[in-house]
Amino acid sequence: MALLLHVSLQKSLSLDIESLPISFRFLVAIVVATGALTVASSKKELGLLAGTFLFGLGVLELALQVAG
Repeated sequence: MALLLHVSLQKSLSLDIESLPISFRFLVAIVVATGALTVASSKKELGLLAGTFLFGLGVLELALQVAG
């Protein structure tokens, strides 16, 4: 069943599947940066929010690589 779904998705999507995660990363980064700019009241807070986000993103990517 999963193989049939995968094959049908490949035929129906005109976008390259390999390029989607990078564009989603940029979209998520823009949304988070906009949220951080509205929440942070100083450059120090903005730096801490950005650092925490990047650290969490790195941990998430590492966990996904380890999990397969």
